[in-house]
Amino acid sequence: IERDLNAQLSSRMPRSPPPTATESKGLTPRSPRAPPTNNGAVNFVLTDIHPHIPDWTEASKRSENLSFVSESVDASNAPASLNAQDGKKIFRLYNLAFHHFDNKLGSDILRNTLETADGFGIFELQERTISSLITIFAMGLLMFLITPFYFWRSPGHLFFTYIIPIIPFVLIFDGYISSLRTRSAEEVQAMMKECGASCDGWTVKNGKEQHTWPTGYMTWVIGVKA
Repeated sequence: IERDLNAQLSSRMPRSPPPTATESKGLTPRSPRAPPTNNGAVNFVLTDIHPHIPDWTEASKRSENLSFVSESVDASNAPASLNAQDGKKIFRLYNLAFHHFDNKLGSDILRNTLETADGFGIFELQERTISSLITIFAMGLLMFLITPFYFWRSPGHLFFTYIIPIIPFVLIFDGYISSLRTRSAEEVQAMMKECGASCDGWTVKNGKEQHTWPTGYMTWVIGVKA
């Protein structure tokens, strides 16, 4: 997402001069805190209540616009350091994550988002529909076909796919639970109205895009504050 978005932006914007030594002093984009940049790019900051430091460190090495917070961050009570600074706007991205939150936590997260951010996006690869359940079941069956090509050197993968098919079962079970927990756009908007924060000035749009033919769809809900 970061690479694609910033590639699109960079193709439309004139190049800015490189930062001076004074501007560059201190933190770098690969450190736990993201420094301000003036190249027109969007800075992505990874956060989690249980930070994935090794994975994030590797990912941040591949982009100067990707950084992370090494401390635990509660999305329902985002620290002031992650709120808008230097006139920049904040967009909270919940990528394949919002279905993990129960109604109370989801409501608290939306309240904090409405109070401290300028926009948000909720993206899910599954939805609470029959077609989504069919897609997930097909993905589980697909494991029987692709395992010999991707994991032929792993006796464990082969054993728990063909002898005791735990891997396909877990994939399907986890997918079904995720689908059943995924909220519709209408349900997200209802949570916004009931979360305790003002929705005045917010515009919400939603839609879906096919990711797996013929029944797999990604759903999205995007809110922007005027």
